[in-house]
Amino acid sequence: MRDGPDFTVPAAQCALDSIGGKHGILHNVNFNAAAVEFTGAGWVAGSTSPPPAPQYVELPAGIISVLRNATLIAWFRWSGDMRGSYNTPRVFNFGSDDGANHLLSYWYLTPSYDDNNTPRMAFKAASSSVMTADAPARASGSYCYGTVFDQDGDQSLLVRQGYFSAVKGLLGRSLAGLDDVKNWLGRSPVAMDTPFVGTIDEFRIYDEALDYADIQSICGNPN
Repeated sequence: MRDGPDFTVPAAQCALDSIGGKHGILHNVNFNAAAVEFTGAGWVAGSTSPPPAPQYVELPAGIISVLRNATLIAWFRWSGDMRGSYNTPRVFNFGSDDGANHLLSYWYLTPSYDDNNTPRMAFKAASSSVMTADAPARASGSYCYGTVFDQDGDQSLLVRQGYFSAVKGLLGRSLAGLDDVKNWLGRSPVAMDTPFVGTIDEFRIYDEALDYADIQSICGNPN
């Protein structure tokens, strides 16, 4: 994983971190009006192998597990494209897998968890059970979501403008238990998972647990 201002990837292949230097690498995606565009090109429904040129943004490994509390905020437009499947397209997926289409640990956000288009945030560390938070079902379109891991407050949150969902009691879960070696925007490590089709305009990582009012304010004022 390349990280920092001295990596050798050409600038045209980079998603620049304007604050902390944790730059991302673009894989087979393009900028469209300053947003990263995902088309799902080459993906075959039901295939157990990824497409020849999978589309995603690769962020540095280890950027989440070093935190105690964290807030992730994403501005994105989802096309509603499910490619005949209901297998959770990813706005982001941080974690690890076994190389055989099984996730080992993860923190992800999907705009559609089921056939009702229910958005879901899910977290699982290697030694813990799955924790989820769902938002009301909604159609495709442009949205801003905040996902929060608040170890100090013993809760994890999913915040959407106008809606708040909380899961109380982390039961010993911590970000330190997340094996975040594959930190990807727009893609799951599981080849059968539906690709994210749409654009991601901005993605932020805060090293603190923001509250509902802060996230709503930030979502209304993207850079």
